Amino acid sequence: MKQRYYLPFLSGAMSLSMIGFSWLTVMFSLFHYAITSYEIQSEYCKLIFQVFVIVNICSIVLSFIKRIYYKFQVATFIIIGINFLIFLLDLDFIGFFMFAEENVYSWYALLYIIVMLVTIIVSSIYYVYCYKIKKERVLGYGGEEKKKKNSRSLNYGIIFGLVLIAPFILTGHIQKLFGVLLGLLFSVIFPSPIIDSFYAAYLIHKDPKYKEKR
Repeated sequence: MKQRYYLPFLSGAMSLSMIGFSWLTVMFSLFHYAITSYEIQSEYCKLIFQVFVIVNICSIVLSFIKRIYYKFQVATFIIIGINFLIFLLDLDFIGFFMFAEENVYSWYALLYIIVMLVTIIVSSIYYVYCYKIKKERVLGYGGEEKKKKNSRSLNYGIIFGLVLIAPFILTGHIQKLFGVLLGLLFSVIFPSPIIDSFYAAYLIHKDPKYKEKR
């Protein structure tokens, strides 16, 4: 099995054994399904978490059949990535519930969803960019100018975050502020294992030498 690059803040490259992570994900999905059924009573959210639970249960069943998920490693890594995406959305829902409380159809609840989706997309693009940069450095390309650009992007992100949370501090809405901070934290960090899973699937599809051995 060839070694591959992974993001520095991850403990290691994604492994097929992470298919068992779906056990944790299904607990969050079931809990949120119950909330959307009895507390919020949102049919749209309820349907989303129903789909999440079905995917989680299928992943749990797959986790018991090692022969299959080792044989179809590309598909397994894609499923692992989808499970991490579900886990991210489950975590963001916690922040959403803290922020919107029972006003899930309000304009600021919609704003929260848009901000978190944009953050997830931007973070994912950045992590894909990181894998591209690593490949360029291996091939001998310079990266100093790109480091400066990344530093400027981080500064802009900090400024944007401060502007976003300032109104909540001034008005004393601490719970809403905490919901926003949690959502931003999850949306920035957790796209990384998603991208790493899809990257593993891509490498195995491109070069079978990256396949894990039993």
